[in-house]
Amino acid sequence: MADLYEMVIAPLPEEEGGGYLAFYPDLHGCASDGETIEEAVANLVDARDAWIEAQKAAKRPVPKAGSMRHRVEEEDADLLKLISDQSELIEQQNETVRSLIARIEELEAKTVRSGSYAISDSWVRRSVGRQSLSKPRLVAG
Repeated sequence: MADLYEMVIAPLPEEEGGGYLAFYPDLHGCASDGETIEEAVANLVDARDAWIEAQKAAKRPVPKAGSMRHRVEEEDADLLKLISDQSELIEQQNETVRSLIARIEELEAKTVRSGSYAISDSWVRRSVGRQSLSKPRLVAG
């Protein structure tokens, strides 16, 4: 079982002494280092064995190999679902806005054709740029 764990190996910066860091993503806190990749891997294998023994001695579960990858894949799938749902909601809202704009334009066209009351041009000119608009004066069209 222990041989199936995926390990990550990364170079350490020279200002931190150089060498390599190695760890198992599935085994939280199980890490080691070494001057060479081979030394880091050998030290990590020893650390893994000690880590698993400590978990068992404390009667804590030992994660299955691949459990971190599985968790990340599940989280990624959840995130993609959330993005997809949000995208659908945004599209529905956009469609509603387009529909409302079309309805407004339709009503404006009917208002102009029927000679109904319209807002006076002078009120519009006076109101441009104001945060709070005064009550418009209606004039016969």
